[in-house]
Amino acid sequence: MNRPTHIIIHYSNSHFGNAHTIDKWHSERGFRFTRHDGSTGHIGYHYVVGNGVGLDHGAIEQGRPEDTIGAHAPGYNSRSIGICLIGHPFNHNQILAAVALTRRLMKKYDIPPAQVLGHFETREDVKLCPGLDMRLFREAVS
Repeated sequence: MNRPTHIIIHYSNSHFGNAHTIDKWHSERGFRFTRHDGSTGHIGYHYVVGNGVGLDHGAIEQGRPEDTIGAHAPGYNSRSIGICLIGHPFNHNQILAAVALTRRLMKKYDIPPAQVLGHFETREDVKLCPGLDMRLFREAVS
């Protein structure tokens, strides 16, 4: 059972895609989870925010259910919600959607801005992900 205390922001290192595409990629990496209806999935993120190629600008798709442990940030998976923005650089609608989604999740799980992290802030070997100034992102969601 996932018990979110953090929100981890990621980006897809591609300029296209959606939750279905990422589910295929994560299947190839051996990720797997069981949905509430008994079906299986593979996507490691809880949400995907589109860039207009495969998913409309700023459209949000659910990946894993929020109460399901993610596969996106080792050491944080059982206590976080993973949000992946498609492509980089991000468009205005993606940022607005990511901010609104993050605010909603912060309120729902009582997560303070300091616990909204970029993937690079969770691991020393990750340098760029999500390609955002997280200080500014945290200010935007505050």
